[in-house]
Amino acid sequence: MAAQADAAALVQSTIVADWSEICGDAGEADSCYNALDDLEALYNTAESNFDEIQEALSCASFAPGSCTGFYRTALDEVTEAAGMSSGALERAEGMVNELEFETAGAVTMLEMAIATCKGLGYDKAQAAKKMLMDLESANEEAAAEVATDYEAKSAFADTGETNTLCAFPEKGSDGSQEARPECKDGYCCGAAQKFLKDGTKLAIETC
Repeated sequence: MAAQADAAALVQSTIVADWSEICGDAGEADSCYNALDDLEALYNTAESNFDEIQEALSCASFAPGSCTGFYRTALDEVTEAAGMSSGALERAEGMVNELEFETAGAVTMLEMAIATCKGLGYDKAQAAKKMLMDLESANEEAAAEVATDYEAKSAFADTGETNTLCAFPEKGSDGSQEARPECKDGYCCGAAQKFLKDGTKLAIETC
């Protein structure tokens, strides 16, 4: 079309030059009119060619066949590229949505795992606390039994029989000395060893 337009412009310029030369002579009236007819026909052809070129350049309708050649090919390539880009965008968005869904699921699983871990830790802590309390209670009971047994076994008798103290009492403030406690008949006063609960060993006199 561009070549046609160039050729038409060349022909038009030639006809205009000839027409100017002919119509400048008053005796060539008929020839001048004929040249005008040719010029009008050329104008119509040039206008038609211009309209076709303009339509080809604008591709206003985008309908198949309305735009051909380089422009049609370029339009098709751009349209195809746009479609590919749109498809790639949709696939990328789908991947993003899928990853967001998986991430949300992972976060939920993590929260559940943390809650489960806390629950197990609480249960174990409660069990350990109960075991400690039970152990402390058992130790207290055992200590009380040992203290009772110790007091019973370490206590001195006051019957004059076995384990009754028979040493001289401490002297009074005035230096007086009370009599030694007497053991019952059949018992005698003698030295004995006594161990305190802190390990101290004492030498005492008992019946």
